[in-house]
Amino acid sequence: MRVMPYPVLEGLEPEDFFYWFGVISKIPRGSRKEGQFIAFLQRYAEERGLPCETDQAGNVMIRVPATPGHEDRPPVLLQAHMDMVWTTVPGKKFDFETQGIEILRKDDLLVGDGTTLGADNGVGLAVMLALGDNPEIKHPPLELLFTVEEEIGLKGIRKFDYAQIQSRRMLNMDCGYSHIVGVSSAGSAPLLLEKEYRPEPVADDAIGLAIKISGCTGGHSGLMIYKEGACAGNLTGALLTALEPFAYRVSKLESLGKAILKGFASEILIPAASRQAVEEVLRERFAQQKQEYERTDPDMALEIREVPVGTEALSVADSRNVGRALFLLVTGPIRSRGDDRRILITSGNIIDANLQDGHLAIRYGLRSSSDFYKMLCIERIRMQTEALGLEVQVTDCYPGWGERVESPFRDLFLAEHRRICGFDAELERVHGGIEVGMIVGAIPEMDAVGYAPTARGAHTPEEWMSISEVKPFWDVLLAVLEKC
Repeated sequence: MRVMPYPVLEGLEPEDFFYWFGVISKIPRGSRKEGQFIAFLQRYAEERGLPCETDQAGNVMIRVPATPGHEDRPPVLLQAHMDMVWTTVPGKKFDFETQGIEILRKDDLLVGDGTTLGADNGVGLAVMLALGDNPEIKHPPLELLFTVEEEIGLKGIRKFDYAQIQSRRMLNMDCGYSHIVGVSSAGSAPLLLEKEYRPEPVADDAIGLAIKISGCTGGHSGLMIYKEGACAGNLTGALLTALEPFAYRVSKLESLGKAILKGFASEILIPAASRQAVEEVLRERFAQQKQEYERTDPDMALEIREVPVGTEALSVADSRNVGRALFLLVTGPIRSRGDDRRILITSGNIIDANLQDGHLAIRYGLRSSSDFYKMLCIERIRMQTEALGLEVQVTDCYPGWGERVESPFRDLFLAEHRRICGFDAELERVHGGIEVGMIVGAIPEMDAVGYAPTARGAHTPEEWMSISEVKPFWDVLLAVLEKC
């Protein structure tokens, strides 16, 4: 009889899941530090006589034969990433490279003791290990794909040889929850817009103004973009375009933070005689912006102060183009699904923007579950910004997972959830990048689903997993595997 790795897991059901979740929680597995876990998977496969392949990146594929009576069924791919984010509460001393996670139970929740729990994506790892270990669970042939370096840009999955995958049905356990089935995710295309300007001397009658916008709500550019809150970079662009009649000159730009920008600082030069009129225009336009965003960004504020005049600044024409670029690069939803406007397809956001010593660099991110529309957006941005003299390059790109109109695998999950739980599961469209997009991009006929036990707070010490919600997830999953 096996002993639970943690006393707090004793008596929890399903036992298979919680046992393996405990096992993996004791093994360090940070991004780029998955070596111990890779070795564990290799031993696991060898001890059970399961075929196991490890590629140069560290991705591991373990194949589990069908249980009796299911040998003629087509295989199913299950996929999860090994790495977790290592984070602690302030003051917590913890060596993630040598210590296992300290799991605590708080009522119905499992949490880390001042650290991330690792449910992202430990829940998927535990499921796959449980399936490979228990011959009593009925299922077709299984391909268990354990990937590395997901948390630092989906790096591991990009190096995987997709030709190894025989399945055309896939379960990812990095999205969805016990009563939510994931059906799509967004691909990504970060852009870098740059320009080397030749600053010009400052006129004798110029004064310097520092313009700072702060207090915007900000947030994750995938999870919060649908709220259509303010971006401090866009707000700054709108202020600068309003100053075009005053022939302003930009000397410095600095975004404060990343993702949906909470703050933005700029320094400009204007003729001294225009100061009062300039401040009036800035404050009037900002007041209009604040009123526009009073529900999403009630704390946004504007600060204007005089600063010393340097020796050089951009020309009036170049300054105008910089202001217009910040204004045109929209942060927010770009396209929603036609039959249901609540479903977001494409969005964009200024990640950060800086002008220092004549060098302008703006990083802009596109997210879209439609690879075609993402490409159209790149073309549109390129046309707009190249007309302003900026050079544009796509610094990275990975595909989205578009929602299928016909998906027998999704329909099976929905039917079994309804039968077992007594109510309909919701559908989730993840507006962020997950590894499914890479696999579906390489194998377009893949019928993919996202489904996992309920957990929240990923990447933070507040991460938790619901104990009671594992059982309905497990029952639905096993019913699907028996029937598919």
